[in-house]
Amino acid sequence: MTTTTTKEDIKAIADELVPRLKASAFITDQEKRFPEENLALLKASGLMGLLIPCAFGGMGGDAEDMMYVARKFGAACLTTSVIWAMHCQQIAVLVNHTCEEYREDILRKIATESYYVGSVTTEEKKGGHLLTAFSALQTKESAIVLERIAPIITGGPYCDAYLITMKSAGDAPDSDVKLVYAERHEGDFTQLSEWSAMGMRGTSSVRMKISISSDKLRLINPRQDFREIAVESMIPVGHIAWASGWLGAATATYNQMIGIFRNPDKRKAFDLGSDLLLEKLGRIRMDIDVVTVFTESVVTSYVELVSSAEKRGELYLNPFQLKINSLKVMSSEVLFNVVHKIVDVLGLRYGYMTDAELPVERTFRDLRAGSLMYHNDRLLIVNGKLSLLSPVV
Repeated sequence: MTTTTTKEDIKAIADELVPRLKASAFITDQEKRFPEENLALLKASGLMGLLIPCAFGGMGGDAEDMMYVARKFGAACLTTSVIWAMHCQQIAVLVNHTCEEYREDILRKIATESYYVGSVTTEEKKGGHLLTAFSALQTKESAIVLERIAPIITGGPYCDAYLITMKSAGDAPDSDVKLVYAERHEGDFTQLSEWSAMGMRGTSSVRMKISISSDKLRLINPRQDFREIAVESMIPVGHIAWASGWLGAATATYNQMIGIFRNPDKRKAFDLGSDLLLEKLGRIRMDIDVVTVFTESVVTSYVELVSSAEKRGELYLNPFQLKINSLKVMSSEVLFNVVHKIVDVLGLRYGYMTDAELPVERTFRDLRAGSLMYHNDRLLIVNGKLSLLSPVV
C-alpha cells in the first residue's frame, strides 16, 4: 500500500524536529563531533526519503519541499542541514537516473531503512571538479575492482551507502564517468584523517580509502552520460539545498538580532535612533530578501523544468545554467556578508562571543565555508563564458 505524504505533512514533520536539532547544535560545534542524535531523528522522521517517490516508501517530495526543510534545519543546526542536503543530492540522482535493473531495490531500501547516502566525488589530483574522474574501475578475473582515495566525504564514517564517481576504465577518457552505488558492508571504507575545521565542525568531512571487489558492482548509469546526471540533478539539487540551509542560518541570526533590539533590557546597549545603525539594518534585511526571492525563483524554475518532459532540455540552456550557478555564488557570499554585518552591529558582547543561545559567532564561521564548497571561482568562470555566449540581459 502506498502512503501519500502531503506538503503540509512534510512541513509539520520538519517544524517538529527544529527545536530538537537546535538543542545539540552548540555541543556539536564545541566538541567537533558528528551529530549522530540529529541523524537518528532524521532517520526516524522519514525525511531521509523526502525525494523518493511514495511508491517506493518515500515521501514523494520535490525541490520546493527540500528548500523548506533545509531552511528550517539551517536555522536550527547548519551542520545537520548540510549533511542532509548532501544526502538529498545523492537521492535525487538515484531517483532520476538509476537504471531500471537496480532502481526499485535501491530506492525502496533507502526509504524503508532510512539509509544515509554519502557523496564521493573528490579526488586528490582534481579536487572537486565534478565532470571528470581519474580513478578507474578495473576488472580482475570475474570481479570488478574499485580502489579510490577520497580527500573529503561529508559524514563519511557514518554513511550507510555511497555514490562514488569512477572512470569507466583505465584507457577511457577522464570524462567517461560512472556512478557506483555501494553499501557500507559491501567494501572496505577506511577513515584516513580527522576533521578539524574553522566552521562546519560537525560534518566529519574526512579523507577515506575505499576498496571494493565484486561481481555485482552496481553502476547507476551504465549507458547514460554523467554530464546529464550532473546538469539535471546533482548540480541544481546540491546548490538549492546548500543555499536553502545557508539562508535559514542567516535568517535565524537576523531574527535573533531583532529579538535583542526588541528586548527592553538588552536594547539599552544600542542607540536604536542612530541613522547609521538603521541604515545597516536596512541593508541586512534587503540582502536577506534578495537571496530569499532569488532562491525561491530558481526553485520554482527547476521544479517546472525537471517535471516536464517537453521543458527538461532547458536545464542545459545558458539561462538556467547561469541562474543555478549564480544561486550558489550569491547565496554563499551575500549571506556570509549578512552575518558579518550582524557581528559588526551587535558588537563584542552579542556578536563576537561564543554563546549557545545566540550563536552568531558559530554561524559566521559556518557560513564562511559556503564559498569554498565547490569553489565560487570555478562557477564564476563558467558563468563568464556562458555570458559571452548568451543573449544580452
